[in-house]
This record gives sequence, C-alpha cells and structure tokens, in this order.
Amino acid sequence: FNVSGKAASFRAGNVGGPERTHVHFANMTSEFGFPDPLPGKQCAYNSAATDAWAAYLQRLCCAQTPTEMLDMLLFKELGGRQDALCMASPFPSGFQGGFMISARDVARLGVLLLAQGRWEPGGQLLPYGWVV
Repeated sequence: FNVSGKAASFRAGNVGGPERTHVHFANMTSEFGFPDPLPGKQCAYNSAATDAWAAYLQRLCCAQTPTEMLDMLLFKELGGRQDALCMASPFPSGFQGGFMISARDVARLGVLLLAQGRWEPGGQLLPYGWVV
C-alpha cells in the first residue's frame, strides 16, 4: 500500500479531528491524543498513537491479527520468519506490549536498515527517507 500522498491520509482520534498521514505516525509527529494537535509539527513518543496506527494498518491490509499483518507486509518479503512471532497485549488491537522474534530475524531487519530500506530481490521495502 502507498505510505505517502492523499491516499495515505486518515483521521484518527476525535471525529472531525485533523487529518494525519502514515508519515506523521512513522515519524512520531502525529500528535495523536494531544490537545489542539498540529500533526507534523513536533516529534513525541506516543504509545497510543503507535497502537492506533497499527490497528488502522491491520484493517487496511485485511489482516486478522497483528502477526498476520507483519508477515504480509514485512517478513514475507524478508524470506519468512525463523520462529513464531509472539505478540503480547491486553489490548484489542494486539499491539501494545511489542513482539519477540528470533536473533536471525532481528539480523534480517538490521540488514534491511543498513541497506537503507532496500532488500533483494524485493527492491525498496521501506521508503529511503525513513531509514536515512
């Protein structure tokens, strides 16, 4: 799916609230849950924003679970996972709390980041600007 442009915008939070993009959430500038938000203006770590974005992405790609979504969007392109992906969460979206993967899979993610988001034979998996 496209992570930039108008198609990547969505509303999260209060009805009629500001429009946010995937880039706002990825760069931690969504200001989700802030009073009088101005998305894109300041960077602030925000677990609620990350959880809301992840739940939105899961619905967008029609995944039944967070694990299925990560497999579809990332690990399928990286050659699969070595071990089971463990998601630990008391929340409905399944994202709060993080996930555990094998050392080999962490190494694959490290190689992806060192290659500035490019993975062969899959090509550019992450936008260049996100990892530079």
